[in-house]
Amino acid sequence: AIDRRALRAGWTFTTARTYGFSISSEDGASVSLSSEWSPEALGSTGSSRAIIADVRAFVPAVPKHGVLALRGAGAAAWGDEEAVRQFGAGGSGPPFAGTSFSRDAIGLIRGFDTGDASGAYAVAFNADYRVPLAWIERGAGTWPLLLRSVHGALFADAGAAWTTRYTRESRRASAGFELSADVVVGYSVPLTLT
Repeated sequence: AIDRRALRAGWTFTTARTYGFSISSEDGASVSLSSEWSPEALGSTGSSRAIIADVRAFVPAVPKHGVLALRGAGAAAWGDEEAVRQFGAGGSGPPFAGTSFSRDAIGLIRGFDTGDASGAYAVAFNADYRVPLAWIERGAGTWPLLLRSVHGALFADAGAAWTTRYTRESRRASAGFELSADVVVGYSVPLTLT
């Protein structure tokens, strides 16, 4: 087991906006930077450092409430071999904007597991064209479940993860289509099911 006692810092800036009928952020951008320092003096297994960056841009597109979402993210870790943090470039879950230090902090290459491409260095690039398909805004009777909307996205993902040197084998890419539904559970908890 690795002990990691760390000093962490994070910074997030966003101008991204959503509106009443938005299926995601529709315009603006967001930038997130975070860093971690895990010195042996604090009781860590070894001394290590990490830095993570995530940049996103949202451009309005057709039809109304459609959006072109672009994202670039990278992570790097260095230090004593037994304590260096590992990052994954794969994964299908959307990394949330903001600071994260987990293995899947930047990973979003749909169709690959987080651990399929992992290392001390990782990068990921994503492009999504998101379109609303239907506005339902109904539930079944008084059940505490409401189907708000159905939307789709065409996506292209690319990235890589490596530890000692970048190679062709460290690269991953995918493209496809996602179908999602926005629901409200318990009259107040919004969720997106993909």
